[in-house]
Amino acid sequence: MPDLPRWLSAELDRRALTLDANQHARAVELDRLLGGALPPEIIGAYCYGPPGRGKSLLAALFHEAWPGPRARTHFHAFLRDVNRLLVAAPPSGDKLGETLSQWLGDATLLWFDEFHVNDIADALMLAALLRVAIARGVKLIFTSNMAPGALLPDPEFHHRFAASIALLHTHCIALAFDGPIDYRRAPAALANAVAAPYEPMPEARSPADRAAWLRALFARHGDSVRETDTRVDLAGRPLVAHATGTRVLLCGFDALCGQARSHLDYLDLAARFEVVIVVDAALDAHTPRHTLQRLVWLVDILYDRHARLDFAPDRDVEASVGERADVHGIERMGSRLAEMRAKADGERGA
Repeated sequence: MPDLPRWLSAELDRRALTLDANQHARAVELDRLLGGALPPEIIGAYCYGPPGRGKSLLAALFHEAWPGPRARTHFHAFLRDVNRLLVAAPPSGDKLGETLSQWLGDATLLWFDEFHVNDIADALMLAALLRVAIARGVKLIFTSNMAPGALLPDPEFHHRFAASIALLHTHCIALAFDGPIDYRRAPAALANAVAAPYEPMPEARSPADRAAWLRALFARHGDSVRETDTRVDLAGRPLVAHATGTRVLLCGFDALCGQARSHLDYLDLAARFEVVIVVDAALDAHTPRHTLQRLVWLVDILYDRHARLDFAPDRDVEASVGERADVHGIERMGSRLAEMRAKADGERGA
C-alpha cells in the first residue's frame, strides 16, 4: 500500500487517529488529485458512501492543508447564500452563472459537503455550479452518501441531471468510502455515553418546580434562563419556545419540526443558539415523512455548525422511527445523533 504524505501522517499522529485500509487508499488518491498527479481534466474527487466512514474527516484534512484560497459549503447554506445573491444581482445574459462565479470568489478549492440532489430546481442550480467551477479550474471535493448515478433518483426527473452526472464522471474521480465500520457508532466513540439522562419537563407541577427545572437545565449548559414562553423569529417564521438563554433554546418538537419550516429556519437557529433542547418528541414509525425530513435538516445543520441537539427526556430517535426509506438522509441522521449523544454524554460525565 502506498505511503501517506508526510504532512497527513504527522497530522493524524497529532490527532491520535489511525486510518483503516479503505480510508488509507482514499487518502492516497486525494493526495494524487490535489498534488497534480492526475490527468489535467480530472479536477475533483467525489467521495461517497454510508455515514461515519471518514469522508468528511479526510476532506477536512485536505481542505485545511490546501495552500491557496479555499471554500467549504453545506448543501443548505449553498442554496440560501446563492439565492440571496441572485435576488440582489442585476439582470444579465447569464445571471445564474455570474452569481455562482461571484459566490465562489477567489477559491481554488471547493469542498461541497453533503452533496445531494433530490429536487429538480436544486439540480439546475448545482449543474450550473459544476459548469462554472470546471470552467474556472477550481479543484472540487464532494462528500455524499449517494453515488454519482444515484443523484436525483426521481425517475421522472433523473434524465434532467444525467449530463451533470456525466460531467462528474469526466472531471472527478469517484472514491467509495465503503468500510464496514460506522465510526460514529464505534465503541470508542460511544465510550463516554454513561451520564444521567435528562428528566422530563414537569408541566403538570407547580410554576416554581418548572422554574427550578429550567434553571437546572440551563445551568447544565453554562447558561441561564432569559425568557420563558417566548417567540423566536426564524427566517421570518415564529417559533414558540419554552425558554431561551444566551446560548440555549428549549422548545417542543412539534413547534420545531411538525410545522411548516425550511432549512432557512434551522440555519437561522444554528446561527443564534449553540444548544437546542427538544421536549415532547413523540416519534414513531408513523411520524409523517415531512416532519422527519425537517428533523434530518435540523440535525444536519446543527451538526455542521458544531451545535448540540438534545432531547428531554433522552430518546433513541433512530429506534423510535424505525427504517424509513421514504426520508432522505435518515441513516445519516441516526449516525450523527449517535455521535452528538456520545459527545454530550461525555461532557455531562466530565
